Amino acid sequence: MDNINKWKFQNNNIKKIINIQSGFNYILNNDLAFLKSLKFSIILLIINIIFTPNILSKFITSMLTIFIFLFELLNTIIELIVDRVGLDFNIMSKYIKDMSSLMVFLYISCYIFFIIFIIKYSYISYKKWKINNKNKNLKDYILYTFSV
Repeated sequence: MDNINKWKFQNNNIKKIINIQSGFNYILNNDLAFLKSLKFSIILLIINIIFTPNILSKFITSMLTIFIFLFELLNTIIELIVDRVGLDFNIMSKYIKDMSSLMVFLYISCYIFFIIFIIKYSYISYKKWKINNKNKNLKDYILYTFSV
């Protein structure tokens, strides 16, 4: 790759990063639902990383938690596109927005059932661990979860 094309490639990547930052700033300043889901996701990530019983479940629950705000971002994008196409009332626009909201709702509902299962599994795992390690506390169990 010659120097001119290399410079254009690097300049294009810098523009992409600036556009990403601009989009992220817009969504943080203009969409309250995304901001709430981002805060909720960060809290859940911390809880998942600390209390889930093994590395695989930590990874799976972390990925599923990240998808919460990705679906919320997709919902926001769909709503902005529908609003951009036309501000007049259109029943199809209403249905599109409702379906994008339904997508987020269904994902969060499935996520909640999954988290309930993980909490139950974590509790059972902790009880089994506690039986085998009677003189250890919760801190030792949390350290143990990172080694399994």
